[in-house]
Amino acid sequence: MSGSDWGKGIAVVTGVALLFLCFGLGFYVASLNYSNNQRHQQYRYASDKPEEVDPSMMPGGVPAQTFEYRRPCDDPKGHDESDLCAQWRAAKAGEDSAFWAKWGFWASTAGLIGLFWTLYYTRKAVEDTGDATKAMVRQNELSEQAQRAWIDIEVRVERIVIEGNLFSIYYRVIFTNIGETMATNVITHSSGASPGEDWSDYVARKRANWLSSNKNEVDALMPGEEFPHWGESNLSIEHMPWQPDPERVHFIVTALARYKIATDPPEAEPRVTARTFTVGMRHERPLMQLQLYRDRLANTEGDGLVVTPYGESLTT
Repeated sequence: MSGSDWGKGIAVVTGVALLFLCFGLGFYVASLNYSNNQRHQQYRYASDKPEEVDPSMMPGGVPAQTFEYRRPCDDPKGHDESDLCAQWRAAKAGEDSAFWAKWGFWASTAGLIGLFWTLYYTRKAVEDTGDATKAMVRQNELSEQAQRAWIDIEVRVERIVIEGNLFSIYYRVIFTNIGETMATNVITHSSGASPGEDWSDYVARKRANWLSSNKNEVDALMPGEEFPHWGESNLSIEHMPWQPDPERVHFIVTALARYKIATDPPEAEPRVTARTFTVGMRHERPLMQLQLYRDRLANTEGDGLVVTPYGESLTT
């Protein structure tokens, strides 16, 4: 049930309880306004025999015993007294019934209010239990995430070789388990792309192929352990920009790792980490001549090249 439905239900229950409470209170207060004579008529015996009322009417003048203000059912005499006794008993039963009805109403009102509070606190208990369960599940997830295996990918440029117009960059792709547990069934891939490629399409095609390939399988990577790939990108000097700016990119390297963690069931899909990086030259000023540009590249030894993340990463 939603919070709004609960609020409406509580309002209805409260309204009904207050309605009954006001009705009973008004009934009780109104009953206090009756006089005692109206509520409790005293019984005075009135005989249907004249000689019992007036002793002088009795032969011999012997006074008769009178019964004033006695209970009508104390030793009734004759048909009239028996009938009066029955009426008195009926009235007494009605009075007792009204008395117990009044207290029954108060008991019902108290029970209704108690039911209202029971429902309220039951709902609060259910909400608190649900929140505690969610917090516990979240805590378990965080604990599992902190303890699981995570494979990260890094690209480092090792050296540059220039032979004639051929510009070759040698790089290393490093797959590292930065998690707290062992990664199993590890499969790694990497590739480089030269200028002229549609890099977005190239990365998408490579990732699709690698996700269905089982080459380069590694048994396992322990926490902190590295697994390297060596790569090379051969570029023609003529394809390089004559006046490169600091944002100019020369080529890209993309890589992907598939693996499993200890808590995954056997039928679970492998975890995936995929990264793509651009490799470009760090320039201090525009280079106007090809030879100067070439000499500058030859002297970098890898330190002058900037490796920058490219595109969207993938981590599961």
